[in-house]
Formats: sequence, C-alpha cells, structure tokens
Amino acid sequence: MASSAPPSRVSLLVILSIGFFVGWLAPALGSSQPNPRAAVEAIPAAATSLACLSSGSGASYIDFCLSKHGNVRSIKAPSGNTIKGSTLEGYELCDVVGPHGYDAGSGGASGFGASTISEPGGANTLPLTITRTTNDGEYRLVQSFGFDAAERDLTVTMTVKNLTSSSVAGVRVVRYFEANIDGDASDDVYDDSVDSVWGHDAEGIYSGHGLNLSALTYDVTHQSYVSASSDLTIRLNTCTVASTSGPTAPGDFGGVLFYDIGSIGAGAAKTVKIEYRVF
Repeated sequence: MASSAPPSRVSLLVILSIGFFVGWLAPALGSSQPNPRAAVEAIPAAATSLACLSSGSGASYIDFCLSKHGNVRSIKAPSGNTIKGSTLEGYELCDVVGPHGYDAGSGGASGFGASTISEPGGANTLPLTITRTTNDGEYRLVQSFGFDAAERDLTVTMTVKNLTSSSVAGVRVVRYFEANIDGDASDDVYDDSVDSVWGHDAEGIYSGHGLNLSALTYDVTHQSYVSASSDLTIRLNTCTVASTSGPTAPGDFGGVLFYDIGSIGAGAAKTVKIEYRVF
C-alpha cells in the first residue's frame, strides 16, 4: 500500500476487539440485547437483474449480471458455463456505532432504502450508477460500474458520503461473495493475499475456472479473507469475518474484502474501488 504496511490478521483482530466494535459486538455475537438493524428484509429488487454486461461468444463469452441494488447476481464464462450463479454477493457499511446497512442479494438485506438508478444509455449499457441511502439517514452509498471484456473483469467504485452534521469514525466498507464455481459447491479451492481473495474449481467439465475479488484502492487500509460458506452466511450483517487459512482443501467457500476507510467529515465522502475478475 502507498502509505503504510498492510495490517496483519492479528492486528486487525485487536482493532476489532478494542475499538471498532465497542458498543455493538455483543449483539453480533448473540447477546440478548436487541439489534434493531439485524432483521432481514425480503427485497425483491436484489433478486431481479437490472443489467447484464456481456461480450463475445463461445470460448470468449463473458457476462456479468447486476441487480437493481448493485449486487453481482451471476457471472458466466465461457458460453454455457456458470462461474457464479444464485449464490450471495454484496456489500456492507458500518462505523463505530455498528452496522448501518447490508445487502447480500440472495443472502438477505437490511438497512438500505430503495435504489436510484442512472443508466442513460439504456438497458445493459454503461455508464451505470446505483445510489442508496441508509434507512437511518446517516450515509449515502453510490456504486458505479465498469466492464472490460478483454480482461474479463467488472469494477465497482463505491463512494460513501456522510450525511450527518458531525464527523464519523471507524467507517468500514465490506464486499463479499460466495461462488459455486463451474456450477458446483464442493470442489472449490480458495486462497487469499492482502489485496485479493480468489477461488477456482478443482474438477468438472470446465475444470480450473476461477474468480478473483481484489482491492484497487491501495492507499486505504484493506485486507481480504477466505471464509467457509457456513461462516460467511451468519456474519453478513456484523462487519466481522471468520477466516480460513488458504490454500484450502476442496470445499465450499467464499471471499471477503474489508476497506477500513476511517473517519469521514460532516458532508464529506470517501471512495474505494473493487474488481471481480474471471480467470
């Protein structure tokens, strides 16, 4: 990273324990205290495709389909093969108070309002921008999408604006996915680095296809993790992760990428960028 060495997993855990989750870690771990943001809402728009960005045919075919909430609903490459199907994918926004909203697509959602969509070129075109405000009125999240068919990647630029009249601290943006690569869940091998988390299929008709989630804003503190699907699905609204060391044995896993944005002044905004790439 440009400004400092990447955080170790141990140091991140210390930060999570001491600072980031003061006042709300207990509800995330199952305390009897109620968490008003924890209820899962059924939001049909997350299960509905807004745009499918595709190119090529046969071996060169690539297709990313997005929901009206900005989730990556499906990824297909090459023609006839599914890299990611109906499994969860999405994002989460937290600060020192706790979670303000998440949307994991098929994994559930809570805390964000309706989407405002800008797609001036018409259906299935770029530019495409999806804007949502948290139900508590404290944050606005703007997602802008880019597509590079030659590189087989989708980029998502995520801008978080503080709508309050005071500075906020400990802002964290999380992106996560679960992908049953090449159509099955039991034979994917995952690994991670500071900047990226990726998985690839270990067998099947289209053996060896993979999916990579990477941070592209290197000067903002970030870390990526492999997470077992069973752990990932129960932490979608907690801004925490139960990580699994890689490379894993073949199994069912997902990827998580944290951006620790830090403080945002009153009325100010900060931006980070992620990339999904098929390999």
